[in-house]
Amino acid sequence: MSTLRSLFVRALARQPRRRAAAVGVVAVLAVGVGGGLAWASIPDGSGVFHACLGTGGAVRVIDTATQTCGPSESPVSWNQQGPVGPRGPAGVGVSGPPGPSGAPGAGRVVATGAAGPLSQPAAGTGGPVFTVPFTLTTAGFVHAMGYGELELSAGAACNGGTVMANKLLLMVDGNSVDSDTGFAPVTQYGLSNSGTFGTDVWLSAGTHTLGINYDTGCDMSGTITMTNLHVEAVAY
Repeated sequence: MSTLRSLFVRALARQPRRRAAAVGVVAVLAVGVGGGLAWASIPDGSGVFHACLGTGGAVRVIDTATQTCGPSESPVSWNQQGPVGPRGPAGVGVSGPPGPSGAPGAGRVVATGAAGPLSQPAAGTGGPVFTVPFTLTTAGFVHAMGYGELELSAGAACNGGTVMANKLLLMVDGNSVDSDTGFAPVTQYGLSNSGTFGTDVWLSAGTHTLGINYDTGCDMSGTITMTNLHVEAVAY
């Protein structure tokens, strides 16, 4: 077996063009020792090749477990696997689709106010009797809300016998944008509760007013009193 190994080493040293291919091959040599087998490997167990460099430039691959370099040779070694190369540049991916729209924000209160009681002769439409100014820095939707209570004086009646409507009107910039459902029965005098009412309005940037008016629906005699008036505007 030692003769076979010597022939392999000599053949490798004589054929430099095939030497690079032989480097990547693991050569396991079986050497007879006392009737058994002693296994030698090239490269070694750590993946390192060992060789001897002669003065004429010849390279002789050896198994360091059983071989050493001669006096005129220099030992050399190299790894079967080279060092880790530098990290490559980041890849350029394709942007994903836009995500879903987020939930609406909580909004910003731009106007709020309260008043009452406010009394005046019950004409068909009066006022607006209660207004609150506010300013928007940018155009957008505003949710305007109102609340109030209405009280008619004793003996109040529509001239000409028409039916009274008696509604509170939510006013933005002097225009009615919403109203309550009206007070019924309208012939019953005393305090009536409107409940909260409101709507969304698109407004430009600038100064605006929010208020509450009333509508009796007829030319009415007597006095009308509005109490617990509240208004609020929330910009989104």
